[in-house]
Amino acid sequence: MRYQVAVEGGAIEVVVHRPVWLGPLPCYLHLPSGYDSQGELSDLATEAGCAIVSVEHRLGRGLPFPVALEDCYSALMWLLDNAALLELDATRLAVGGAREGADLAAALPLLIKERGGPAIGLQILELPTLTPDPAADLAGLPPALIAVGEADAGRVAAERYARRLTKAGVPSTLHRLGPDSFAALPWRIELARTLRAAHVATRLPA
Repeated sequence: MRYQVAVEGGAIEVVVHRPVWLGPLPCYLHLPSGYDSQGELSDLATEAGCAIVSVEHRLGRGLPFPVALEDCYSALMWLLDNAALLELDATRLAVGGAREGADLAAALPLLIKERGGPAIGLQILELPTLTPDPAADLAGLPPALIAVGEADAGRVAAERYARRLTKAGVPSTLHRLGPDSFAALPWRIELARTLRAAHVATRLPA
């Protein structure tokens, strides 16, 4: 299902993918890049046992930073405001994305921390470039699952960020992918398993 979300300067759409069973379901706020497939997100929703809310943010439309990040924050707040209508469990919430979306997914918890909430249970960063402020305080951020490609240009930065998270006391798991294996089955299984485990185990204050 597609929904309109009001944002500064206009509106964006979000696409909600759900398994066939009824909620309230845990939720994965997905921040896409140009590499994402809505069909794959629907499959992942079923495999992970959660709803996936994909945000059609305005990254790449010639607008200055932080327009796309604010879009993602607005979508998150819309999700929380409409959780009952969407049959979502707002106490079990993850955020993530791939490539450019992963960079937004890393920045969003920092923005949430600055604004005092809401709570996020997990951040999933797939092949990020990760250029957040090196002076940013990472303490208190949600646990992270980070996927890096063996030959990917952002690998070194992503591995450095994982070490920074660990040093700040944030649990982080680094998943190393072989060449050209980003969409390979083992990683998709790992992603679904991690989402499912996090949603089952983590219940956070709304």
